[in-house]
Amino acid sequence: MAFSIRICKWHGVAAWTWDAGDDVCGICRSPFDGCPPDGKYPGDDSPVIWGVCEHAFHIQCINKWLASSSEQRCPMCRRAWEYKSGLEGDQPGPEEEDRREGSEELEEQGEGDQEDEVTDDERGDAMDTPVH
Repeated sequence: MAFSIRICKWHGVAAWTWDAGDDVCGICRSPFDGCPPDGKYPGDDSPVIWGVCEHAFHIQCINKWLASSSEQRCPMCRRAWEYKSGLEGDQPGPEEEDRREGSEELEEQGEGDQEDEVTDDERGDAMDTPVH
């Protein structure tokens, strides 16, 4: 005796998360400072390429992905693939991004320090008072 089930309504849910702070390629999952699958040595012609979607890949991996795909989409988020800047080789790596964020924080702290500066009028008042 066979049973059959009739599905009236179905909702499919799928999620893929990838932390942009990871230090591995989103395609080959090899570390950026290591050797990609097609490379011979760590860092061997394998610069990190960032897309406008903030996903990062080895240049060989994303080029191979785009060449094999009929649609030019990011393999992680499926958005239309665009390089972050106009120059493919001029992409910031994860370390550079961390440094930029740190320097921006320092600049913001420096702006707060400027509010505590003494004005010329305040200096003039202080200089008029005799010191004993």
